[in-house]
Amino acid sequence: MKKVSENKLGNILVFLGCLIFIIVCAFLYQRTFSNHYYKVDSRVKNVESAEKVEDYDTVGWLKVQGTNIDFPVVSSQDDSNPYPVDPAGYGWVIKRDAKYDDVVNINGHNIFNLSSNPRKMAKEFTRFEELMSFVYYDFARENKYIQYTHDGKDYIYKIFAVDFVPIVDMNIFLIQDGKYTKDAIKEQISLYKKQSLYNYDVEVSENDKIVSLTTCTRFFGEENKYDFVVSGRLLRDDESISDYNVVKNNDNYNRIEKIMKGDEINE
Repeated sequence: MKKVSENKLGNILVFLGCLIFIIVCAFLYQRTFSNHYYKVDSRVKNVESAEKVEDYDTVGWLKVQGTNIDFPVVSSQDDSNPYPVDPAGYGWVIKRDAKYDDVVNINGHNIFNLSSNPRKMAKEFTRFEELMSFVYYDFARENKYIQYTHDGKDYIYKIFAVDFVPIVDMNIFLIQDGKYTKDAIKEQISLYKKQSLYNYDVEVSENDKIVSLTTCTRFFGEENKYDFVVSGRLLRDDESISDYNVVKNNDNYNRIEKIMKGDEINE
């Protein structure tokens, strides 16, 4: 009887040992391999060594997964001349102060990829043209991270929305003392999620830090004024870089898919 009990105890210990081993292996796999879904390649030194663009200071560096967007972000302190007219290989922010803001809006030109059938890449794409690749579900599903280097640190953002936003809606969010209010951030997040082409499995609130990448488009025709916006929120302290779900079956995506197929006349 004692022998049987000892055997049972031994089996239980073996089972628990195997279970602990599996849990440890899963944890190590998560830490070691899932982080390579997007590899952080620091751009701190790039910011420090970037040459001055016209009269604009380099304030950061932008890198967007899956695209050739990997270049400086510049800014001007002159409100009368807030952005460069035609820089190749630069984005810009309208700088309000030297601090890292809760909401960072990075703009870039799109000169060669304005149609309702955007190309994913071309040799002449040296600005924000490749941002338009996010209209394609397969691309959005595979590329989900934005890296913005600022103030000597690489910040990683999970994309939570891809939108066509009427230009009139881009400047409605209240700013007080040079900052977005919490209510304004909440409204901006709500707008972007509501109009997103995809439903991202990403929680986001007004307490998160947000980055939005914006460029021009004529996707809906030359007379319809829209911006194309890809938005992300900063990785939280308890998160690692890993894959996450992107669902495309919403009305916003269905609408633009019809236009790209030619089933609907551009408005």
